Amino acid sequence: MTTSAPSSYTTPNENEPNDDKLDAKTWLGYGFMLVGLFLMAMDISISDVSVPAIVRSLHIPINDASSIVTVYLVVTASLVVLMGKISDRVGARKTFIIGMVIFAIGSFITGIAMHLSVVLSGRTIQGIGFALTVPSSISLLNHKFPSGAARSLAFSLWTTVIGASMAIGPLVGGWITTQWSWHWAFMINLPIAIVAALGIYFTMEPIRLKIKEKSLDYKGALLLIAGASLLVLGLQSSVTDGWWQSTTPVPSDVLFHWFYTISHTVWYVLLGLLLLGGFFALQSRREKQGLTVVLEVSLFNNPHFTWCTLTIALATGVIMGLLMMVPLYTAYVLDGNAFQAGLALFPLGVGMAIGGPLIAKVTTHAPRRWLLGLFVIQLLSVLALIPVLSVAQSRWHLAIPLIIEGAAWAASYSLLTNTSLKVVPKMLSGVAAGAQMMGRLICAALCTAIMTSITIGYLHKEQKSLDISHLDHQEAQQILQLYHFSGQIYPKIVEPGMTIYQARHIEQFNTIIKGFKKETTTAIQQALAFASIINLLALFCVFFVRKDSTCLSREQLQQVIRHNKPANQAVSRT
Repeated sequence: MTTSAPSSYTTPNENEPNDDKLDAKTWLGYGFMLVGLFLMAMDISISDVSVPAIVRSLHIPINDASSIVTVYLVVTASLVVLMGKISDRVGARKTFIIGMVIFAIGSFITGIAMHLSVVLSGRTIQGIGFALTVPSSISLLNHKFPSGAARSLAFSLWTTVIGASMAIGPLVGGWITTQWSWHWAFMINLPIAIVAALGIYFTMEPIRLKIKEKSLDYKGALLLIAGASLLVLGLQSSVTDGWWQSTTPVPSDVLFHWFYTISHTVWYVLLGLLLLGGFFALQSRREKQGLTVVLEVSLFNNPHFTWCTLTIALATGVIMGLLMMVPLYTAYVLDGNAFQAGLALFPLGVGMAIGGPLIAKVTTHAPRRWLLGLFVIQLLSVLALIPVLSVAQSRWHLAIPLIIEGAAWAASYSLLTNTSLKVVPKMLSGVAAGAQMMGRLICAALCTAIMTSITIGYLHKEQKSLDISHLDHQEAQQILQLYHFSGQIYPKIVEPGMTIYQARHIEQFNTIIKGFKKETTTAIQQALAFASIINLLALFCVFFVRKDSTCLSREQLQQVIRHNKPANQAVSRT
């Protein structure tokens, strides 16, 4: 058994850059990076609002429609840690540029697609590109902006771009799909991605600090990819397959009938958790043996990094729930079309644009009192939306709570990401950022799945009292399917791609829809009540975020990775 470390680490520059050395060229390169991130994060929500048009255009079966969104999330969540590791090995700038090129290729393939298989292929490639760029962008920030006000501003702008892009995405996607074509919702990515990649190449200096390892932990990589994929896929499929009992009819003549009555969600989630458990056990054992790993689990020996990661993940789950529920409310209750449903989220994006830069002006650290205040504001904002939904006559009545929520979320997200990565050795910035992003995506998938299930569960009971006696069988099925939401930002569609807005123009449907508004409002309010509970859990986690930041020196990192002494004993105060 090999016990010596198979890897060596380049020596970082003793003269780290500071705020005074950050010239205009560095900020220009950072600007190009933000453009690329904005494009890819916005693509998540753009694809949601494009699904109805894609279904109509390509005659895709309804049961397969949700896979257009799901495949992107599954690929990103399963690969983001591994891609963060690659970023640390080959260089953050190079990885980001490669990711942008791959994303552009995927966008082109999706844009010209004339069949579902081609769309899914393009979305898979896009997901790979996104998984490459997110951790490498964080690594670039951790290297280029090591301290001070410049670092705080850089992380706040990163947070603003990631959050605001997902809030603005439905607005942009709705407009492009309505005015042009769903093809352009993806093709427009191509020139922007190329410009961003070229801009970064010519304006941003490469990171010299790299991990040089002789081999890759292939077994660990496979366990991580398979486990994360199954977990996210299971959470996403809970809406259609149910959480415990399968909604798919089971033939009466099969053996072990009880086995087939259990939802696919159960098997996906259990197997995913089992594989992820095996992954972390393997990584811990390999690290103790001094072997190469995909993820240095000793990072989580630092309580500041661990609790910041968990807090950020919970807060992201809440914000993703709002990104789903607000458009649903606009479409189903306020009679909005795709563009108007996206416009309802615009105040949330405005708040994010305000909160990130504002907190950078106030503090460069993350005092616990600030974090507690910000999470209390987020909790109150979500709770305020619940009574507002009952009386709102237009989407603008939701604006003030959404602006406040967006600002508080962006400020807390920026502070937590900034300070949590300060305690991470720079040579592990990419893999640490990848681990945080995977946690956020899993938590987002879990929260949105539960909120969707709450909404569907309530409406399913209310649908039994609907008067659909005047409809034929096909029409009755269509109107019922319209209220079976999927885990997406826009309502589920029915054959042949009809949305709730289009169904309202059919007289016999419109009567039923108007009578069902109150029940829809109540269902969404119950989902938001669950979101407030998650927000409360995030607030609780803030109490465990350490006030004192700790980090590992170069010598201490060698001890951690080679395990000459425990990681928690190798930490020095800064």
